[in-house]
Amino acid sequence: MANRHAEVLVIGGGITGASIAYHLLNSGISKVVLCEQHRLPGVGATRMSGGLIRMHHTHPSQMKLAWESYYTYAYWPEVIGGSCGFRVTGFAMIVGPEQVDSMQRNVAEMEREGIPVWMLTPEEYKQWQPFCSTERIGGVAYEPGGGYADPVAATLGFITRAQQLGLKVMEGTRVERLLIEQGNVCGIHTNTGPLFADHVILCGNTWVKGLLDELDVKLPITSRAIGVCLLDWCGGGSTPIWTTVDDSLGTYYRSNGPNQLLVGLKLDQENPFVNKQEAAGYSEMIKAKQNIRHRFPHVSAISGSRLSFDGYTPDQHPMIGSVSGHKNVVVATGFSGGGFKIAPAVGRNVAEYILTGNISPGMKEWAPDRFEKGKNLKAVHPYVHL
Repeated sequence: MANRHAEVLVIGGGITGASIAYHLLNSGISKVVLCEQHRLPGVGATRMSGGLIRMHHTHPSQMKLAWESYYTYAYWPEVIGGSCGFRVTGFAMIVGPEQVDSMQRNVAEMEREGIPVWMLTPEEYKQWQPFCSTERIGGVAYEPGGGYADPVAATLGFITRAQQLGLKVMEGTRVERLLIEQGNVCGIHTNTGPLFADHVILCGNTWVKGLLDELDVKLPITSRAIGVCLLDWCGGGSTPIWTTVDDSLGTYYRSNGPNQLLVGLKLDQENPFVNKQEAAGYSEMIKAKQNIRHRFPHVSAISGSRLSFDGYTPDQHPMIGSVSGHKNVVVATGFSGGGFKIAPAVGRNVAEYILTGNISPGMKEWAPDRFEKGKNLKAVHPYVHL
């Protein structure tokens, strides 16, 4: 039975599970097993993610974790080894005229954290991005160090480094239920048989919700479709396109090679069929194309799409921490479409909690039971969509 026992079982092989597994082993825990029911990095949000690297947020906890994570992405070859495909393009947060005051306050918060950022007027933005329209723009916050990375490469990079430190990976291993002895969780039962552990970390997207039914723990998490559309575009010349979250249009975009834009799709519908993988519909991509023409008037043909899903919480902030009544069961889920950029810091914080029992301030705010206690997180200086 010894080879079926681990100190920590990590369930879910996306960017969050990979980061947690790496940080556990890097912290000195030697017996860590990661289970993924599909081929790494799984079929959830990581595979589809646009990989935006930004620090601009409307809640300080997200801002701090994104800044803490930035070092890992920026110095990936030295910290992890290999490449995570990080491209420093600069990042722009765009808001409409009514949100400029909120933006000024959020930028001031970023400056207090030491994050390089400054605000631009629409006219100044036009000087730097001459191919873009300034329609609907009230203000722009620019981060020179922002950009995007490759979420699949980063996930596999974490896994490869963790395997060098002793991680055991079990692909094609589907968790069927938790194993409980005398009221305590002691492992999991899978399609490959039982696995026992001192700690179980559940970061398998919306599947986490079903696994906790046996403990009578109800997580308020909903599966939603998320996706991106690829559009041909050749108007930039040698001027790089800033990776952007455009609140005035309710979308995000970045370059995807020299003649293509990657644009976020508006897919707010619930998606209960989490195992069903589809491409985006034509009408959804047409809407995305029409919307982005308010910023890029000369986009042309639709070149493709990616579609997946992610777990969303009522306040669209993740749930990270122990499950009520079971300290050795930790969840890290409900990232609501924003897990990639904070994954290194989440992994580091969860590993520290497993190793020492210390809960970081960020983890306290994101406790899974905050909803039943009426402690939903709210944006301090909100925008329309963020």
